[in-house]
Amino acid sequence: MIAVIDYRIGNLYNLKNALDKIDASSKIVTSPKELARAKKIIIPGVSSFDVAMRNFKHYGFYEKIIEIAHTGIPILGVCVGMQILFSIGEENTTTKGLNLIKGQVKKFTIPFKIPHMGWNQLSFTKDDNHLLSGLENGAWVYFVHSYFVETSAQFSIATTDYQQTFCSVCAHKNIYGLQFHPEKSQKNGLKILSNFCFNKD
Repeated sequence: MIAVIDYRIGNLYNLKNALDKIDASSKIVTSPKELARAKKIIIPGVSSFDVAMRNFKHYGFYEKIIEIAHTGIPILGVCVGMQILFSIGEENTTTKGLNLIKGQVKKFTIPFKIPHMGWNQLSFTKDDNHLLSGLENGAWVYFVHSYFVETSAQFSIATTDYQQTFCSVCAHKNIYGLQFHPEKSQKNGLKILSNFCFNKD
C-alpha cells in the first residue's frame, strides 16, 4: 500500500486520483499508526514550509517519518512535501525541516514573476535513477512555487531553469523529492509516479 499523508495541507485528492490512474494501491492516511502497513509513502504539500512543518508535528508524523526513513522504506515528497525533507527553510520564519537530506529552502530573488508557475523542463543531472526512467531529458512538468531547494549536486538528479538553476528532482538513498506537481504534469507526471510506486528496489 502507498500511504499518502494527510497533514491538512496539500492537493490530496488530485494526487490520489493520479495514483488510481496508474493502478497503484494507495490510501490517504491521517494518523502515524496507519503508516505501519505502508510499503511506500508520499508526502504532498501545498502551503508554506513553516505551516507544513507545524502541521506535520501537530498530527504526529514528524518522529514517525524520521523513524521510517531509517528503515529504508521509500518516501517521496511533492512540492512543499519535497522541501520539508531538507534541513531548514526560510519561508516566513527560519524553520527546521526533517533533515533527511542536507540542504536549505530559499526564496527566489530573481527579477521575474514569482511564483514560478506553469510548465517547465527537467534537465537530468544523473541518468541512472529509476525515478526518471522512461522520460526524455527535457521532459515538461508543471510547477507552482516561490521557494527552491539549495542542496549538494550529489542529491540532485534533475534541475530546472527559471532565470536561475534549481534542484527540481532529488534523491538520497530511499528519499525522493519532486518540486513540481506530478498530478498536474500529465503523462510525464504519471510516469514518474509509476516509477516510484512500482520500482522493486
